[in-house]
Formats: sequence, C-alpha cells, structure tokens
Amino acid sequence: MVSVGTKALTSAVIVGLGDVACQTLLEGRSLQGGSRATTTETAERGETHRGGEGGEGGVCAKPFDYARLGNMTLLGAVLVAPVLHVWYGFLGRKLPGTSIGPVVGRVVLDQALFAPTFIAIFFSALAVPLFSSPMNHLACALLPAISGDDFWKL
Repeated sequence: MVSVGTKALTSAVIVGLGDVACQTLLEGRSLQGGSRATTTETAERGETHRGGEGGEGGVCAKPFDYARLGNMTLLGAVLVAPVLHVWYGFLGRKLPGTSIGPVVGRVVLDQALFAPTFIAIFFSALAVPLFSSPMNHLACALLPAISGDDFWKL
C-alpha cells in the first residue's frame, strides 16, 4: 500500500503541473519574465485571464503567476492527497469488490456526496492565501466553475 507521504508528493506534482498547463496553455501566460505580482494582487485588480493576447510569449502575454503555482502545489500536497486517501479508503472498505453493484455504489456516493463537498472545501481553501473571505470566494468562483458546460459533459 502506498503511504500518504508518497501520495502527497505525487499529488503536489500533478496539481502543480496542472496549474502550469492551465496558466500557459489556457490562459496564455508566459513563463519568461515571471510575475512578481502575487495572487492577492492579481485578485485585487480583478483580473481574470482567459487566453493570451498577442500569442504565447508575445509582447502582450500575461506574466506567469508563481504565487498561484505555489498555492496550488501546496493544496495538492496538504489537502487533496490526504482527503482523497481517507475518502477512497473508506469507500473501498464499505463497498468492496469489483462487480457492478459496489462499483456503481462507490461512484454514486463519490459524485453525489463527496464531490460537491470537496469542491466547496477546495475553493474555500483557495481563498486562504488571498486573505479573502471563503464565502465571497465561493460565490465568485465555485458557481461559475460548476455551472459551465465543460463541468457537466461526460
């Protein structure tokens, strides 16, 4: 069985790489000439970035947010990994087996109970480094994230 420490390290790397991909590929941020602005400063300016202006690495490319990368990587290690370790261990003990019944049961419990709760916790945790109210952050970030078309596609 894999230790929680190994899972925390693995999760930190995966979440960190996911944030790098999101910032560079989806938001068009440039890794060169990185941002000295913190996530807090970016949030205070009310900036949201969807796609780059002027192409990747161009003159108008937005700077990479290293503070955000650090926050996401840390959350991957200290929140995502331990919580998922406990949750999926619990599901495996309560609904063991690989036949259709236990598998469907685990998926239903995971998606109906755990996913909405964990998404709210994760988005609230994202507000902590921003020194903002978790409730305000939930209102501004959670609802648009789960109401988008991409969230509900199979």
